[in-house]
Amino acid sequence: KAVIPRFKSWIRWIASESDESEQMKALGSSPVEEAVAAAKYAATAAAEVANASGEMLKSKLE
Repeated sequence: KAVIPRFKSWIRWIASESDESEQMKALGSSPVEEAVAAAKYAATAAAEVANASGEMLKSKLE
């Protein structure tokens, strides 16, 4: 039950991040800055997925 709300929250967060990345492109940021931002977002997304997977496994074991 706790996984679905976190997943929805994660989707909203990703959508808001994509809005920010579009704003960065409009400002003309450098490719290096974009690569750093993309790596940061990918790491954060991977951590969120790992947390959600852990919670799903935990709920199955209960």
